[in-house]
Amino acid sequence: MGILRRAKQWFTGLRKRASDWFHKETHKERLEELQAKSFKNPKHREKRAELDPIIYALVQRVANLITTRPPIFLDKEGNEMEELKQEWKKLLYSDLLNDVIQATRTHGYMVLETNVEGLDDDRNWLVHDSTDIQMIIFNKFKIEQYTVLPLIDEGEKVSLLNTVIQYDLFPKDVIHFYVGKFKLNRQGVSPIKPIWDNAVRYSEIIGAMSRYDSRIGNGMMVVSVDPMTYQGETSRLASAIESTNTKNFLILKHPQNSGMATTIDWEGSSTRVWWDIDLGEIMKLISGATGFNVRWFIGDPKGAQSSSKEDKIANYETLESIFEEYTSFIRKLLLMQEDGEALNESVADIQWDSGGVLDADDADEVNKSNEGEEESLEAEVREEQSEELRTRRIRD
Repeated sequence: MGILRRAKQWFTGLRKRASDWFHKETHKERLEELQAKSFKNPKHREKRAELDPIIYALVQRVANLITTRPPIFLDKEGNEMEELKQEWKKLLYSDLLNDVIQATRTHGYMVLETNVEGLDDDRNWLVHDSTDIQMIIFNKFKIEQYTVLPLIDEGEKVSLLNTVIQYDLFPKDVIHFYVGKFKLNRQGVSPIKPIWDNAVRYSEIIGAMSRYDSRIGNGMMVVSVDPMTYQGETSRLASAIESTNTKNFLILKHPQNSGMATTIDWEGSSTRVWWDIDLGEIMKLISGATGFNVRWFIGDPKGAQSSSKEDKIANYETLESIFEEYTSFIRKLLLMQEDGEALNESVADIQWDSGGVLDADDADEVNKSNEGEEESLEAEVREEQSEELRTRRIRD
């Protein structure tokens, strides 16, 4: 018995230590720990783009969705240029455009260096932004020179086989591209700036929720219910328990026939915190500033967005408008190919390939119209057949 008791004590202690470690480590908000709150700090913007669920969606997810398919190149007659599309795939330009979108939507601008030797993959370009551009020299309000120091980040993006050293780039050798206003003192204003404060506040609340739950857990919710109304009361308390954001609750029955009203007491916490209201208001502001609906940022576990054609089309229209910001960059990219000028002249229009999502709405309307016309025609045929049958009966 002594062995079993000691084993039980050891197991209980192990479980407690594991629980303590889990609450201590898992519920730490990485962004709060890093204090990545300053928009002006490039490292903070990078960390937000990597770890913040909202800014991540606005940067990486936008880039990934836009570059899933090659652009649609149309000639002056409106025909698709399939050869150019295949060349785009061959040169991995979708990957390049992805890097450009991520850089510009995080930092506001980027500098594209091409024909780079010594990269560790099939690419031959480097996308520079404020993380590795050390200095920009201006002459009469025009950029004269860039000084860059490429970064090595786990062998990705800008990893070089040779020793990384600082070097200079000149405007004639690169493509400089920015979105929004380009200001000399800030080297570009990123599109994430309008939602920066709200995104930071969002992660602060999430972090506060985690810490509150792990260290206090909203206390213990103790509910005393009359046995006669036990079933009904507990069902009504379900939403109250959910809104407390805690799993620590205890439901007790009053003594039999006590006639006492239901009571709710809090042990270990004196106030309730309405996390969802605060987060909801923040998400409305972010949604309005970005053009994407809230579910697009926080995920759609119940599939509500997929069943809402209007929401999906609205999101894809926003993606299409973002893509249009980069059509001038795509033209500059095409100019860097051999016979680029002639090629660029033959491209009358560059469109984003939404995979048929934006066309689906029109197609649905056409289908509905066709279905209506068919139903109307069938009704006319039935009416004519009925009239003919009545005429025959009269004759007979």
